[in-house]
Amino acid sequence: MERQYFDDPKILFTRCAPGFAINFNKLVIRRDKEILVSKMQSIQVDLRWLTQREARQRRLERRWDDLTMNSGRSAGPRLKNIDPGTIYKEELKRSEDSSMKTIFAILLAIAFFPLSTVSVAGESKGGNGKSRADAVPILLYHRFGAEVADSMTVTTTYFESQLKSLRDRGVTVIPLRDLIDYRLGKKPSIPSPAVVITADDGHRSVYTDMFPLLKKYHAPATLFLYPSALSNAPYAMTWGQLKEIKATGLLDYQSHTFWHPNFKKEKRKLPTGEYENLVDSQLKKAKVRLEKEFGSRVDMLAWPFGIYDEELMRRAAAAGYVAAFTMERRDVTLADNLMALPRYLIAGPVEKNLRAGKKAGRSSPQA
Repeated sequence: MERQYFDDPKILFTRCAPGFAINFNKLVIRRDKEILVSKMQSIQVDLRWLTQREARQRRLERRWDDLTMNSGRSAGPRLKNIDPGTIYKEELKRSEDSSMKTIFAILLAIAFFPLSTVSVAGESKGGNGKSRADAVPILLYHRFGAEVADSMTVTTTYFESQLKSLRDRGVTVIPLRDLIDYRLGKKPSIPSPAVVITADDGHRSVYTDMFPLLKKYHAPATLFLYPSALSNAPYAMTWGQLKEIKATGLLDYQSHTFWHPNFKKEKRKLPTGEYENLVDSQLKKAKVRLEKEFGSRVDMLAWPFGIYDEELMRRAAAAGYVAAFTMERRDVTLADNLMALPRYLIAGPVEKNLRAGKKAGRSSPQA
């Protein structure tokens, strides 16, 4: 019998005796069974490999978080609750509900490329391997201290480690104004990779803890202030302190409205006309007061509690603001609306903050 008969079952079945065909069919079944068993064994090996790989990738992901400093948790567009503890719980739940396929794809991407060649958060690569400044992370801080006193506090040592990491990795801290001018077409380019540092509220720890480190590392920052608290609230800086550190040229001051209202709550409880007057007053009074005190342009706004909508964006633009900022955890890209630019909220460890908040038994200053 020619060899081609064994290679082609159809030829064998048509030219051979029926009995031989039946025996051959048994051989084929046995062969297929052996192949199936072999494949199942291979799948088991693959599963073990994937389990080990996933554990390794989780370790790499934690290391990646440390390098990129995106370990903070933000409110996001759908979270309007003021309580920081609630924000953290929502973020944890959202993380647990994420698609495993997406997570696994991200982990594979990290695992198969050396960490030394991975770009800083927000840095993208062109076809020639060079960086493009089309995605820039904006970091958002509130308060600093020796320990995590509440859910919005970052330890001073951790903040310094972030600044040192940026410097050592060649990431340029640029003024927020440069990024916005670049987006508006007023600036031809910005360094890449780059990052922006901001802080909301004007907490006194910005003066005592944050500013000395900004000065040490020659890092510019933008503070979003609400004037009603300055030289008034016990947790806030004074006008004199703000003027003192502004003289260094490292700091720029922008609006966080006049007294940090929750626009969502105000809209529910006020008649339409009163609500509109409140919004306009908050936007304009803050801008006028800050410009008068510091003699510099105020045309950027941080939405209180990260709350915004189409109407608020329209009124902010009408009040003279060219850009506004939220608390959504992603990089600023060319596709983003200038009146709703995202920022990474940087805060202390989630579990520690929640324990500290419960222990304190009181609410922290506003976000």
